Amino acid sequence: MYLPLIGTTAKPKSVLKAGKNWAEVATTETGASVRSVRVDESVLKAKLRQVKITGSRNKTNKFYSLTLSIPPSTDPATKFSEIASDFVTNMFSLDETTTFYPYQAKNRDKKKAIKSTDDMPKSAGGWNPYFERMFPLKKEGAKIYTGMVIGHDEDTDDLKDGITWWTMSNDHYFKEKEVQAEKVVDCVWFAYSRSVKLGTSKLYRLANQATGL
Repeated sequence: MYLPLIGTTAKPKSVLKAGKNWAEVATTETGASVRSVRVDESVLKAKLRQVKITGSRNKTNKFYSLTLSIPPSTDPATKFSEIASDFVTNMFSLDETTTFYPYQAKNRDKKKAIKSTDDMPKSAGGWNPYFERMFPLKKEGAKIYTGMVIGHDEDTDDLKDGITWWTMSNDHYFKEKEVQAEKVVDCVWFAYSRSVKLGTSKLYRLANQATGL
């Protein structure tokens, strides 16, 4: 029998030693039976990868976090579309080479990138591929915590500083994502016996010894 998961810690500084996908964790001083720590190597690599887009016209391509405050409206989808259009238009005014790519890599061959205001979707649904998410859209208003993949030639900090007046004036938020990847997934799991009383710090130290993280 296993206790419920009490905590996980992932530090993507390195992956398991070559040829090792599983590491056994055991200690005689506590009388613990042998259990395992699983580190998903592919997820660790995904957390560290840089954004590479074939055929990009820009010096820089990055994932950005975007919070959009949608005010109360009888048609929240249309209101979202208006705010998205306003954001993109302002970004083009800061860097005319700005490019908005479909958020998911699998859609980048199906949907063309937005490279000018003429390319902007005409309907709310047309924006969906370019955002990490577009929900919840509520008539009473809501905050949409989403993301975009944006290519640009201007320095990242200059771009963020330039759009700050727009975000602050409209209660929005824009920043570079700390992890440059489509998704962030917890990638370390601990399993241990009910008879063993190990604190979180002890488990973490044992995992470090076994995995080299």
